[in-house]
Amino acid sequence: MNRWLLPLVTGLLALVIVAEDASASRASRDAEYECEEAMERRHDAERFHGLTVSHRGNDYKVTGYAERDGDNAWFECWVDNGRVEDLEFNGWPTRYDDDDDDDKAKKVAAGVAAIAVIAAIASAKKSHDNDHDYDHNDYRDHDNRSSTWSPARGVTCYRNTRQCYESGHGYSAYWTNREFH
Repeated sequence: MNRWLLPLVTGLLALVIVAEDASASRASRDAEYECEEAMERRHDAERFHGLTVSHRGNDYKVTGYAERDGDNAWFECWVDNGRVEDLEFNGWPTRYDDDDDDDKAKKVAAGVAAIAVIAAIASAKKSHDNDHDYDHNDYRDHDNRSSTWSPARGVTCYRNTRQCYESGHGYSAYWTNREFH
């Protein structure tokens, strides 16, 4: 009987070890799956590679790379009793996008156009300011120049009151503003 007992005990012990390894292997795959699911849900990961699983009791740590749109990022995931307890992820790398150059060129062109419009407006205002006939309407000039003048046909401006009038219409806010402001 001793001859059969040793192989029997050894065989049973081997079965227990194999069963335990299979159970640990299944739990390891389950932890890996839980972490992949969490990465897919939280960070839109598509594929995974370089995964390693380590465990202590029912706690599993899964590390590796997740992939999305060709970019890879490192992550670490901790699973306790089949639930993801913590997930650390260093983020997807910033991708260089050719459209950025187009956007920058469009922004520069818009800026140049805006500056051109502002310069044109300023130039028009300055040009308008120079429209005055300074020989006749500089109200700040206190020499013996005429106190009235006509900047246009049918318009008369008075230096002392700083007002302009149109023939047949009376006071002209337009001409007053143009000549005195």
